[in-house]
Amino acid sequence: MAGPTHCFTPDLLKGKRALVTGGGTGIGRAIAFALAHAGADLILAARQLEPLQATAQEIATETGRDVLITQVDIRNLDSVQALAEFVTDHGGQVDILVNNAGGQFPQAAENYSANGWRSIIDLNLNGTWNVTQALGQQMLKGHGGVICNIIMTIGR
Repeated sequence: MAGPTHCFTPDLLKGKRALVTGGGTGIGRAIAFALAHAGADLILAARQLEPLQATAQEIATETGRDVLITQVDIRNLDSVQALAEFVTDHGGQVDILVNNAGGQFPQAAENYSANGWRSIIDLNLNGTWNVTQALGQQMLKGHGGVICNIIMTIGR
């Protein structure tokens, strides 16, 4: 992947592990490539396994970094707990957490159904909170870390 992924020294994040939610596609995929190019080993997590597999293979081939993948539904506490256990079982805590998973239904506010609104809040707000709590607890008990929350705005 050419372009801004190469703007940092290749060993800037050497020895660091980063977890990117929503890391198989879109912005999360680009972030994962950038982190790998800066020297980080990765854990990519998302609901769909196929994009994770493809992205992990491309990153590993291009950068030589270790890339683990796991499925997670950030809206589901049991799934997030399984993610935290996956991290523990594969080398302990992460140094960098990128909360990128999310979604929206771009439309005028009056067009949202009650279920649509709850889905957006559960994914973008509660889901981000769930992952931050689970992985942040590991960071607090370990050697600290950095948490980056990604948001997207759509100008209309």
